[in-house]
Parts: sequence; structure tokens; C-alpha cells
Amino acid sequence: MNPRTTTRSLLFLAVVLALATAAGCAATPQDRWFQQREALNTANRIYLAHVPVMTDEQIVHHGELLQTARAQLDQAKTQLPEGGSTFDTTLDMVEALLTRVIALEAAPGSVTPVPAVPDPANPNTEDTPNDTR
Repeated sequence: MNPRTTTRSLLFLAVVLALATAAGCAATPQDRWFQQREALNTANRIYLAHVPVMTDEQIVHHGELLQTARAQLDQAKTQLPEGGSTFDTTLDMVEALLTRVIALEAAPGSVTPVPAVPDPANPNTEDTPNDTR
């Protein structure tokens, strides 16, 4: 087995275990927040490692997921140290977003493409046969 693949697989396993642990084993809301912050840092490193093999649309899509997770995490921080149901819901959403980014690591080199949105103002595309541009 390729050492690089082994390292990626181990990193992915560690991240998934960290997310699973963060969901239910934190002693306090502060502990859970810090666990999710570490998961965000890991997801960001995974994202940056995959940028060279991603399309522009994928870069934007996954970057937006990370920005949303970061904003949600900042929002949850305002509810510390008490936590509460809103705090838990917010961190659950952060975890779901990070899981989507971390999934990049599950299949190195095979990033799922983000479908392009057609521009109704310009129906002609490069894929259109008999393009009259």
C-alpha cells in the first residue's frame, strides 16, 4: 500500500473518530466547542490539501462550507459557558458541515463535482452544437 494513502486513511480515521467523540463525550459545552474548533482546523487542512485537484466550483463550494461552519462556531461561542439546546443544535450543524468537507479525504483524487448552474441569459455554451457565437 502506498504510504501516502495509508497516511491519508489514518488521518481520515482520526478525524472521523474526533467528530464522533465531539458529538457525545465532551464533559462541558466548552470542551465540545473546543473539539469542534479542532475539527474545523483539521477540515481546513484537508480542504487546502485538496485545492490543487479541485475545480473552481468545488473550491468555492467547500470554502463556503468551511466559512459557514466557522461562522456557526463563532455564534455558538457566544453561548458559552452555559451551552443549552441552541448551542447543541448549532454545534450539530457545524459537525454536519465539517463531515462534508472531511469526506474529501475519504476518496483522495475523486472529489465530487459541484453541478454548474446554467445561465438563462446566455443559453449558448461551449457544449452546444452548432454554436453561432
